[in-house]
Amino acid sequence: MVFNRFTLLVFIRLLLLFATLTLLAWSFVRGAGIFTLGWLVVLSLLQVWWLFRYLSRTNDELASFLLGLQHQDTMRTYSTGRLERQFANLRHSFRYINEQLLSVRVEKEKQYQLYQALIDQSPTGLLTIDGKGHIPFCNKAALELLGKEEFSRLEHLRSVSTSLPIFLKKLKPGRSEVFPLKDRKSRMLPVSFKRKDIWVSGEMLQLISMSPIREELEHHEIESWQKLIRVLTHEMMNSITPVVTLSKNIEMCLQRLNKDSGSVVDGEYISDAIQSARMIGERSQGLMEFVNTYRSLTLLPDPKPVKVAVKDFMEKQAGVFSVIAREKGIDIEVHVAPENLMADFDEGLVAQAVINLIKNSVEALEGIDRPRIRCGSGMENEGFFISIVDNGSGIPANQIDAVFVPFYTTKEGGSGVGLSLCRQIMAMHKGSVEILSEEYKGTAITLLFP
Repeated sequence: MVFNRFTLLVFIRLLLLFATLTLLAWSFVRGAGIFTLGWLVVLSLLQVWWLFRYLSRTNDELASFLLGLQHQDTMRTYSTGRLERQFANLRHSFRYINEQLLSVRVEKEKQYQLYQALIDQSPTGLLTIDGKGHIPFCNKAALELLGKEEFSRLEHLRSVSTSLPIFLKKLKPGRSEVFPLKDRKSRMLPVSFKRKDIWVSGEMLQLISMSPIREELEHHEIESWQKLIRVLTHEMMNSITPVVTLSKNIEMCLQRLNKDSGSVVDGEYISDAIQSARMIGERSQGLMEFVNTYRSLTLLPDPKPVKVAVKDFMEKQAGVFSVIAREKGIDIEVHVAPENLMADFDEGLVAQAVINLIKNSVEALEGIDRPRIRCGSGMENEGFFISIVDNGSGIPANQIDAVFVPFYTTKEGGSGVGLSLCRQIMAMHKGSVEILSEEYKGTAITLLFP
């Protein structure tokens, strides 16, 4: 009804303008005086201006409102007293929408301040990097870890460490990397960096989280040393205890030889002493082999990655066990997807790890019906994986955490270095080892490469 009235009023104004123009034309034809014609012309112009102003008033008000929205100006007010009654509804609508927008803006500001306070109180450092190397956001913990009061570009972090910007550029999504930073006392502090890519308004940002891990590293280092010391102590005591016992036996035999002179007795003592000396040699040789095995864990060469055809590589490693697999009836299958998969790694070191894993699977399949080993490889996120899966005896749940400890073994005659060696080789490749096993059902070990 409001807009019907608006149309009616526009029609009336147009009708009056038409009547005025008609009267002006009639007066001109009749030869009316200049004063009359001038007055009619002025009246016509006033009516045109009046109609134009009447029509454009709503457009101006709407344009003003939309301009306020564009510039997020929610402080603009809209009065209903200056417009005609037919536009009161529109004015009220503008004012209502404006009040709602103001309420939303205040609420968003409250949430922003709350989130900002929460992020600043977080002990984890957070910063974002855009595609141009700008850092639009950085919380308080990140500033403290980096020892900076403020910075806005990635290159500004060169003052912290010349290699830090390069490190952050090469940091891959979803992977944790450790980079040392100096604390306030100029001590090197290991910090774990992790990257996650997020999209904001069509722009990709790198969200970098930073966490100091000195306490965690120290805890794990102490725990690792304790485990290693227990293993070393156990192995050395196993070898040294019989050596001491046998040495005392030889000493006792020689003392008796010194007292007795009978040939029979002399022969028995000599034979006993020779046997003891032989056993000392065997135990000493075992101890030397143990030490050499320990050295093999600490003297691995630095990896030299090359481009490798993964399928050929896997078939070559599985082929090492073709004869023993045929003898024991083990089905060894290789599956690589895609078949033309190429990857960069040290072929010699990784071959050593894969052979160890296949050897473990062969040993775990002893006495298993229809034994099989599946050697697989494929893409995993931005990297690739190699997996060795068997249906063997599996690993008890209470032993899974211990299988990576050097020299820990549950097999008779085992060295206990296989899985520990695999983990060390994968660490040198910036990768990891995952193990899933269920007793009497089988084991799956996966080498994950970045």
